[in-house]
Amino acid sequence: ALPLSAATIAPVTDSDLCKLSLSGPIEQGDYDRFIAAAQTSFTPMEEVGESTSANTICLDSPGGSLLEGMLFARHFYEEGVGTVVRSGELCASACALMFMMGRAVGSEVSFINRKTHINAMLGFHRPSLRLQDDDAYGSRDIEASYDMAVTSVVDYIVLANKTAPWSSQPMVHSDLVERIFATPGDDIFFIDTVEKAARWDIELL
Repeated sequence: ALPLSAATIAPVTDSDLCKLSLSGPIEQGDYDRFIAAAQTSFTPMEEVGESTSANTICLDSPGGSLLEGMLFARHFYEEGVGTVVRSGELCASACALMFMMGRAVGSEVSFINRKTHINAMLGFHRPSLRLQDDDAYGSRDIEASYDMAVTSVVDYIVLANKTAPWSSQPMVHSDLVERIFATPGDDIFFIDTVEKAARWDIELL
């Protein structure tokens, strides 16, 4: 069963910024629901004109499942889905990684397609492992959780290092990755200046 806190994914009819919106915590099953929604809201790759730049999703989420977020992020990069954070909205943690992989692709073009409003909040921190306080864990449980955490970090770095279009730079610059992994899970590093946005190729609205 899907968790009650799953994100809401819906078509957008009142804005030119995006065709779909995702709001709320990201949980297991959200990616599959996004794929179903995208099939009716996005123009298929074979039918787009110059690029997929119109296939965009507005993100408003505090984060959630990193594994699920990476499914979104990988899809955005490979299929050319643009990302937007609108005024007054928040995209943090796993959502921020999804945002950074926003891209447009076409038969002859490819470019970064990620935009955040100057009054939005875009924030990063390193992946964290949270265990229930009231459960008893054995050594095998802890070892398995540790292995999962390390694998998730490696997958995160591999995804962040995907090459940006028309560039030898990664989609997420190495110095931003350093900032991300230097920020504990209970803190957030915000993109809160024009200089930060420009340094890390984030377009401002």
